[in-house]
Amino acid sequence: MKVLFVTHYGSLYGANLSMVALMDDLVKRYGVEVAVIVPPNTELSLLLQKKGIPFFETKYFWWQSCNPTFLKNILKRFINTFRIKKSVAFAKNFSPDIIHSNSSVIDLGYQISRKIKCKHLWHLREFGKLDYQMEYIVKKKKVIKEYSQSNALIAISKCIFNFYQPLTITNNLFMIHNGINDEQILQRTRCDINRVEFCVVGLLSQTKNQLEVLHAVSELIDKKYSGFHVSFFGDGDEYKQIMVNYIKENNLSDFITLNGYLPNASSKLHEFDIGIVSSLCEAFGRVTVEYMFAKLPVIGTNTGGTPEIILDNKTGFLYESGKPTDLARKMAFFIDNKETINVFGNAGYQRATECFSINSNTDKVFKLYKKVLNN
Repeated sequence: MKVLFVTHYGSLYGANLSMVALMDDLVKRYGVEVAVIVPPNTELSLLLQKKGIPFFETKYFWWQSCNPTFLKNILKRFINTFRIKKSVAFAKNFSPDIIHSNSSVIDLGYQISRKIKCKHLWHLREFGKLDYQMEYIVKKKKVIKEYSQSNALIAISKCIFNFYQPLTITNNLFMIHNGINDEQILQRTRCDINRVEFCVVGLLSQTKNQLEVLHAVSELIDKKYSGFHVSFFGDGDEYKQIMVNYIKENNLSDFITLNGYLPNASSKLHEFDIGIVSSLCEAFGRVTVEYMFAKLPVIGTNTGGTPEIILDNKTGFLYESGKPTDLARKMAFFIDNKETINVFGNAGYQRATECFSINSNTDKVFKLYKKVLNN
């Protein structure tokens, strides 16, 4: 079996990490041949080159945008009609059995599949408007047509499934949770009873809502809490500067570290005690599961796919999004009750192993591949 993946960006964040883990496991356990269409000059291209996975680099406008305007939309779609030609040539040369689009924000995979008459599968990993403030630059009728004519759609959580159900008129939508390869995730080794180390991993942005964590830290300090520290891993120029300003204005530098982006931040998780997910609305929450594989209790928002992963008061805590006081209360629990960290962490590890392993994810995706090909 040959599968051509199409991705919309080139950084090594959640969607691409999930795609790479899936490809590696498909190759290793099922002997699938894979190739990728990717934007030019990216971290992902370098990784694919290192792995020996064939890829083609192309610029292609997304069919979702943060600030869509009528004239720009027409121009983008017009330019795409020319840019698609070389991608089609690469696809014909690779001759895939299935084209697998890795995101809902780009329809390049669908367009190629129509031109080479190939099966098409679409991974739905984001809400669009709710998590990234993006809207389709085409009419809803066209969106429904492309989703409905695809051979299968994969929703990565129940909430994503429910969100996309109105956008397809055929029975082609399936729910498969993301799978995480935990081979490089070491389990928590800390035993410092004097300081609790929190970590927050992810792109620094308004949608990831890390400023709420800073507000919670301010509240803890106001309540005379000490003996804790929060480390952030991720980049984001404008939002990062907002965070830097807040840290300076509120004298939080002794409690906060901004580490920037690390290519493999998951390999550092064992150095911490608690993971925090402050996103406004995660479609799934890859980093949430990575925390759990590292045996970290997780404090996450009660929105999106996060409640599907965290068992409240068992593997961690859910807090009310938009209320840093609630987040501070949950952080304070672990500062006051350090002996519970191992209990919550072990429960989280067991749940991650049972529900979110890469093997389980790959088995379900490969089974869907065969179903698509047989139909």
